[in-house]
Amino acid sequence: MAASEDHVKLLVSLIRDVKPSLGSTPIKLEDSLVENLGLDSLDIMQLARKIRRNVGPTFDPQAWAANHLIHKYAIKSLVDAMGGTVALDSQPNVAGREVQRDVAV
Repeated sequence: MAASEDHVKLLVSLIRDVKPSLGSTPIKLEDSLVENLGLDSLDIMQLARKIRRNVGPTFDPQAWAANHLIHKYAIKSLVDAMGGTVALDSQPNVAGREVQRDVAV
């Protein structure tokens, strides 16, 4: 299994841990933590801390958050950041737009 696939599974688990009300709601790479999944700023901070504890120093939450105007808190941007890359082109799913892939575990 590739590192990014491991990161996706870990991230989905951590998101569900931070926001239990999501239940079995499908979580997609194209989703936005805010727009599609309903996380607020405190949820995002808690999620970032959990990711940092699990992934280590390759995840820089400040660098990831600094680009939120570009990536709009897209799941894909977090997966990229977990691998040490700050994705500038990871746009979230726009409400009403059909998504391609469910990454829920």
